[in-house]
Amino acid sequence: MVNSKSKRKYIIKRNSEFQTEDTYALESGKKISGPKIFKIRWINDCEYNLMIDTIKNKCDETDLYMNSKGGLNVKIIKVENNCATLITSLEDMKVESKLCKIK
Repeated sequence: MVNSKSKRKYIIKRNSEFQTEDTYALESGKKISGPKIFKIRWINDCEYNLMIDTIKNKCDETDLYMNSKGGLNVKIIKVENNCATLITSLEDMKVESKLCKIK
């Protein structure tokens, strides 16, 4: 997943229970952080919630705040080929992004 506003690229690996993210600087390709491990809770076929796994991660104040607000809510709004357009929200902040499966 690429976020052009923050100039970061996220490599995401997922199974049925957990999502792992590594973060890279978009321009240099250097790893900034990770892995960060989230617990996944599916709400329906097109919506899920991500909570930081506080046991498997070193958590900072931002992580704990995010969890205290119920985590990240992710809605899949469009699927084309092997890419999905997502809206991720936390409180009143919303970010639209595109997530593509790499074969």
